[in-house]
Amino acid sequence: MNGFITLENGEDFSIRWTGYDEIIRIAIKELSFLDNSNELAEWLDTQVPNENEDDGNFVPFYKENGEMILRIIDVRGLTTANRLLFWTAVENGEEKLLRLGNEYSILNPIVITDLMEMHQTIPDNIEIFEENAEYIVTNNDVIKKIGPGW
Repeated sequence: MNGFITLENGEDFSIRWTGYDEIIRIAIKELSFLDNSNELAEWLDTQVPNENEDDGNFVPFYKENGEMILRIIDVRGLTTANRLLFWTAVENGEEKLLRLGNEYSILNPIVITDLMEMHQTIPDNIEIFEENAEYIVTNNDVIKKIGPGW
């Protein structure tokens, strides 16, 4: 039962769903310290369960409004500005987790370090060849737009 973060080159970072949720929560926490990040933080908050929404048994979970969330974020579907905010938040969270350990988060620091190492080896050079209200077309993929700002 995993969560997936799809990086800019289409490669998936896969982690047990509890770790996925914690990475997203770290990003949300760190976005509060960055300018122009409130909308992204609010959207990310809808991608992890609150205490009333998850029974801990399934990767997909249902929001209180009935919407099913799959624990998959394809960062290519975020706007360029939101991708930068997301990765800055995760990088800042990594630094704090390495420094503060369990005082900051229950996530094993190796997990976030592995994610950041993958991310740092991939250029953010997504070329959009075509787009409509819901999707963007790159040189090798069709990606659903996600998050605010489109």
